[in-house]
Amino acid sequence: LWNRCPTNEGNKSKGGWKPIPEGEHLFTVEEVEYDKDFGIMEMELITDDGQKHTEKFHLQDNEGDINQGALNVFSYTARVLMNDFGLKQVDHRALVGRKMIAEVKHNKVKSRKDPSKTLTFVNLGKKKIVEDQVEETTLDDLLGD
Repeated sequence: LWNRCPTNEGNKSKGGWKPIPEGEHLFTVEEVEYDKDFGIMEMELITDDGQKHTEKFHLQDNEGDINQGALNVFSYTARVLMNDFGLKQVDHRALVGRKMIAEVKHNKVKSRKDPSKTLTFVNLGKKKIVEDQVEETTLDDLLGD
C-alpha cells in the first residue's frame, strides 16, 4: 500500500505506536530511499513534535509496469516539497530536509489476522507548500570547494 502507515495502538511489544492525530501537521522529510529493483520509494517524515510517518509509493506493479496512480501521488508530493509545480524530474535525495503541511486522516479497519483488533491507517491528504523554506548554504558552497 502506498500513502499509508498502519499502527497497532498501544501495543509496544509488537511495534505499535500512537497514530499522529487527525488535522493539519507540518512534516519534514528525514530520509528517502528508492529501491529501483522493486520500484518502491519510501519517505520518512517527522512532525515538529517528533512523531514519525512513512509514505511508501509502489511506483511499479508486480509485472514491472508503471503504477500511474502512485507515480502521480509521488510526483505531486515532490512538487509540493520542492515548491515547484513545473518540476519534471527530481533526485529523491533532494527531498531530504524539505517541509510540507499535510492533512492527516485516519482510516480504521478490522485486522485480517485478528478480527477482534482494529488497525488505524494514517493517510496524508491535502498537501500544502511551506513558503519560507530556506536552503542552507555552507562556506564551502560559497567558495566553490
